[in-house]
Amino acid sequence: MSQSVANGLQMMNRPEFSSTIHFITMVDKFFDCLNVSNTTDWQNKRKDNLKPYAAVDNARFVWLKNDFLGFLDKWIKESQEQPNLTAKEKNCCMSE
Repeated sequence: MSQSVANGLQMMNRPEFSSTIHFITMVDKFFDCLNVSNTTDWQNKRKDNLKPYAAVDNARFVWLKNDFLGFLDKWIKESQEQPNLTAKEKNCCMSE
C-alpha cells in the first residue's frame, strides 16, 4: 500500500473508489508510523510519519489509538452488519 496508489485512484475521480482510497491512506500511514527505522529516512521520502519518535505525547500515538483503531472498529462493525453475507463471510472481513 502506498499513498501514491491512493493518489492515482483519486485522480480517476470515481466515487466508488472512495472507500478503497481511504483504506489505502489509513494503512499507509499506519505502516509509516510503525516503520521508523532511522533518523533520516523521513527526509529522503518526505514523509513526516517516518520521523523518529522523540516524545511519548507524539501526535502519531493519538492518531494510532483514536483514528486508526476507530477505523478498524468501524470496519468490523460494518462488516458484521452486512445483510447479504453469511456469518462465515462476515468473519472473513476482519477477525478480532
